[in-house]
Amino acid sequence: MLIALVLANLKLIYRDRQAAFWAIAYPLIFLLIFGLFDLDALEPLLHLDGHGVQGEPLGYFDFLLPGILGMGVMTFSIIGMGTTIAQYRQQRILRRIQSTPLNVRTFFIGQVLAWLILSLVQTAIIMSAGTVIFSAVVYGNYIYAVPLILLANLTFLNFGFIVGSLAKSVQAASGLGNLITMPMLFFSGVFFATDNLPSIMAYVVKYLPLTALLEALRGVLLAAQPLSDFPAQLMLLVSWVVVTAIIAVKTFKFE
Repeated sequence: MLIALVLANLKLIYRDRQAAFWAIAYPLIFLLIFGLFDLDALEPLLHLDGHGVQGEPLGYFDFLLPGILGMGVMTFSIIGMGTTIAQYRQQRILRRIQSTPLNVRTFFIGQVLAWLILSLVQTAIIMSAGTVIFSAVVYGNYIYAVPLILLANLTFLNFGFIVGSLAKSVQAASGLGNLITMPMLFFSGVFFATDNLPSIMAYVVKYLPLTALLEALRGVLLAAQPLSDFPAQLMLLVSWVVVTAIIAVKTFKFE
């Protein structure tokens, strides 16, 4: 019984830098494939074409740049907002605002928008310095990083409001802010991959907001993946925004 095989072209894709290796491997792969269809009277029904592609390996600084970006957003928002709110309370500025025609909600919305804009400016400066001065490689679309930065920044600003509400002085707010940021700074993958952590710790830290931000940032910037490839990280960041916002509202005090 004769079984007809559909004519097909197989493509062997390799890096141009590995051309010497594939010059040896190519005949072996060719023989392996066509040895399975060794029909004397017929032409080969499969064709193997080799194609070299350009590709650059990622260096450590390429990996580090999104970590520096996330670290900057986190510390700027948590410590910056926390110390600012503590200073406003210490100088009774918040109390005075209540006695003016300015709506308190309008004041806080303005504060959040101003910090979000400054965070985007900081992000642009860090990315420009990393790519221009230090020649970091970015394969993805910068636009995909914007919603990630905004979501994470909202979470960290909420942390800042909580810190400013609990602290009784600027110094206390700075210390409490560092107490929150330092564990995430060292364990969320800023300087090294979280895969290198012990299994239990790696499982715990993946639920931190900075970890979700860095995983998604490295995916969209270094691997050129779309945001749709990171639904878990996006949902985690949204959850952090909601939870921290509720806590910030419950803990905030004018005095």
